Amino acid sequence: MPINSALTADGKVMTFGTDTAGNQGGEWNFDIWDPATGTHELTDNTTFTDLFCSVQVYDPIRDVIFTAGGDDGRSPGSNWGPVGFTSFSAADGLRNEAPMNFPRWYPTATVMPNGEIVVEGGSSEGVGGPGVLTPERYTPGVGWTSLTAASSAYAYGNDQNRWWYPRSWVAPNGKIFGVSGSNMYYLDPAGAGSITPAGTFPGGNIGATSTAVMYRPGKILQVGGGGYSNGGGGDGSKAASVIDINGATPAVTPAAPMTFGRHWADATVLPTGDVLVNGGSLPNNGDTGVAYQPELWNPDTNTWTTLPAEERMRLYHSTSILLPDGRVLVGGGGAPGPQSNLNAQIYSPPYLFDGNSPAPRPAITSAPDTITHGTPFSIEVSGSVSRATLVRAGAVTHSFNGGQRFMDLPISGSGSSRTLTAPANGNIAPPGLYLLFVLDSEGTPSVAKLVQIDPPGNRPAVLADGFEDGAVAAPGGWIDYSAGQSLGPWSVTAPITKDQAGHHGGLGETGHHLDLDDDGQVRRTITGLTPGATYQLSLRYARHRGTDGPVSATVSIAGLNHTWSASNTSSGTFSTLDQTFTATATSHTLTLTGAGSTSGCCGMVIDDVAIWRTGTVPVTPTLVDSFEEGRRHQ
Repeated sequence: MPINSALTADGKVMTFGTDTAGNQGGEWNFDIWDPATGTHELTDNTTFTDLFCSVQVYDPIRDVIFTAGGDDGRSPGSNWGPVGFTSFSAADGLRNEAPMNFPRWYPTATVMPNGEIVVEGGSSEGVGGPGVLTPERYTPGVGWTSLTAASSAYAYGNDQNRWWYPRSWVAPNGKIFGVSGSNMYYLDPAGAGSITPAGTFPGGNIGATSTAVMYRPGKILQVGGGGYSNGGGGDGSKAASVIDINGATPAVTPAAPMTFGRHWADATVLPTGDVLVNGGSLPNNGDTGVAYQPELWNPDTNTWTTLPAEERMRLYHSTSILLPDGRVLVGGGGAPGPQSNLNAQIYSPPYLFDGNSPAPRPAITSAPDTITHGTPFSIEVSGSVSRATLVRAGAVTHSFNGGQRFMDLPISGSGSSRTLTAPANGNIAPPGLYLLFVLDSEGTPSVAKLVQIDPPGNRPAVLADGFEDGAVAAPGGWIDYSAGQSLGPWSVTAPITKDQAGHHGGLGETGHHLDLDDDGQVRRTITGLTPGATYQLSLRYARHRGTDGPVSATVSIAGLNHTWSASNTSSGTFSTLDQTFTATATSHTLTLTGAGSTSGCCGMVIDDVAIWRTGTVPVTPTLVDSFEEGRRHQ
């Protein structure tokens, strides 16, 4: 059952939430669905975290989907939230990451303008609380920092279940704006953090059962709900409100009400900037008063349009997410619920039709993979184009998709060539994965081009290997490796040697270096790459002092095949080799080969191999030895 749904960097949809029979728990498996082919790939969850009732967020630095918290269902007899933090990518699957400082059910995660991720709210013991009062900040490549000065019952306390998926967004002032229960606040995650109350939400369309979306920069539609937990209370609200956070203080104004009262609806912003609200029922997760008909809100006219009905009731634990082709995937509902919906429907909005026929669609024929804040970029189009829009890729659960946001892009040019300008900064468009659309004058959108907005500043290295730990040579010694041996993720395809620094060719530093010998070779697979992106490869090198003259070596990966020579002896200092390559897939094989020693024993000595994406400054890597075999050589 798709209790959590997120769009991946390759345009697929990752979902999880129950087993294949609809039983609660995300410890069993997850599904990857390809809209282009309609095929599913069901994969086991081999991490230590039950992902049930967690939150997903797209990490713009590593280009993976992070999942924070959940239900510690892996611990028999417990009902605690987990500290687990996992990542998913097509290359690496589901992996354990550095755990959080606090266990959390029902948390919210927000990507900040600098690419850091803030996790707030959640409960330590499940549906009954208590709330986790202290948010925390994740810095990729560094770890977790508890925001102790932002610990707040006002924002995350037990009253009104304020800890339950706080509705949070990056505001134009660069802080996090949040609505939890009837309280509004700003969270500044800098340093130890701080919470500033920002007033009381005046309507009844609040709580866990409501839904909300940022439909324009700094403008939020808050709609439906009125319940603080997954059962009980009065009828679902029809009310809608606009929260404008562009000024010094939030301004809340009524919007036109919906036709149907809805607990547990979902809100999805579309390529046009209109908002689709679907699902829900009048009673809290009940099978009477079910709102089968979605409604479409036009922000420009403040009007709702009732749309054709869904076939299934979409209540608690249902999701709705925008696909790159402009359709909306709607699924789930149940666990528990009056229906257990291990199914989905695809909604095609009116903009895809001209009467009863499919509408002609413009197309993006060429666009960059990465765009930079405030910078113009060129695209190629076909068909009639009058507008360009950007929608942040979705990650939704429990009626809230906090990552999604919408903005128009300035567009100029004519014919097939157009120039667009990226959003000014990360306060308006936090870094991450976006869907770029062009639209004709009738509002019919193209199929989206998936583009990345990179964070400013640092980006961790994809590879950082310094041969510093793992298999350790005795003092004054070295380790010989034969062809066919494995050194962690590396494989030896021709003999090499691992030298201790200060001996047998190592420089006068600590740790170890790798000697490619006369014609040695090692290989490893580099994962987590973005096709089309350019990467920097760097390594230090020197000629082994036991050689008679210059030595050579070759490095190859993707389209790079570079041979270089070294005349500097390793009794002196290392030189640095810098090369670039363009990834054509999410993983490539890196090969290092000795090529030209005349001594018959020794060759190129290398150290500190690193790969990172160009256009960013890599985080100073913690150089760890991937050649870990758990043994010591004497």
